[in-house]
Amino acid sequence: MATSDSRARRQAEIPEARRAGGHETQPARAPARGRAAAPATAPFVPYGLRSAGLRYAHVERLSARIRKYNWELAPHRHRDLYQLLFLAEGAGEIAFDLQALEFEAPALVLVPPLVVHRFALASRARAFLLTLAEGYFAELTAALQAPAAHELFPGPRLFRLTPGSTRLQQLALAYRVLEEQAEADLYRSEPLLSANLLIVLGAVLQHARARPPVPRASSRAQLLFDRFRRLVEQRYPERWAVAAYAEALGTTERTLHRASWAVAGASPLKIIHRRIVLEAQRRLLYTADPVAEIGYSLGFDDPAHFSRFFSDNTGEAPAAFRRRRLG
Repeated sequence: MATSDSRARRQAEIPEARRAGGHETQPARAPARGRAAAPATAPFVPYGLRSAGLRYAHVERLSARIRKYNWELAPHRHRDLYQLLFLAEGAGEIAFDLQALEFEAPALVLVPPLVVHRFALASRARAFLLTLAEGYFAELTAALQAPAAHELFPGPRLFRLTPGSTRLQQLALAYRVLEEQAEADLYRSEPLLSANLLIVLGAVLQHARARPPVPRASSRAQLLFDRFRRLVEQRYPERWAVAAYAEALGTTERTLHRASWAVAGASPLKIIHRRIVLEAQRRLLYTADPVAEIGYSLGFDDPAHFSRFFSDNTGEAPAAFRRRRLG
């Protein structure tokens, strides 16, 4: 376990989060000693969306790319891509939406689609980033006879690996081979690509299964709730009523309520409101859009109505939330 002194040294090496997120609207801070000043734009798509084909896969040495950007990638998200960051040496920080976690090598970080995330690495860290199309990820997890990807990884995960273990050695080798394939443009050799990807996902699944099992609702309720969550992801800006969701799902409001309470411990309306609030928080932090415009984009006709909704669900007004988080 790290001491307070080592944690302080590690924190000093990791750049603090950019205030403006995906768009540089705040003055850039001075670079740390020995580092070049960060360019004005991030190398990845900022808070927005990307798409990829069914079999898209790519590995890069993130530590080589990120050093050009003051060892930090600004907040961004991907519509249909999974990302798996393997930290082989050094320390880093990953921020998921409103949560930030520090970690030391060896570690593996999994980021599902649509999660806003930010990477920061210590100046001598060595890290590899694997990006997989959502469909390809699902295909590979099915080949490993694992549960559906969206059930197994509903949110981001940080796995702390065991130094010197056989699994770690296999994982490091798989990432190295994948990187060499990328550099040599050998991704057309699909059997070799899939074999190494299966090694990586096998390590992820091994650590995921090591956690105590979580009691699950009945399969019927789970399936209905999963369909509901996917529909919420598509329709939340339109401010659908619960009745509209039930109708689109071919069920009754009563059945949808039962499934939602059984699986998530909350009503369907609460699930919808949580998603709207999360998107509002993301846009308040990661864009420079006025509060009123954010409200309009989320289906509110009146800025005052949006402010009341946000306050009722978070305990503070949108402008106060932005000031508190951004300073």
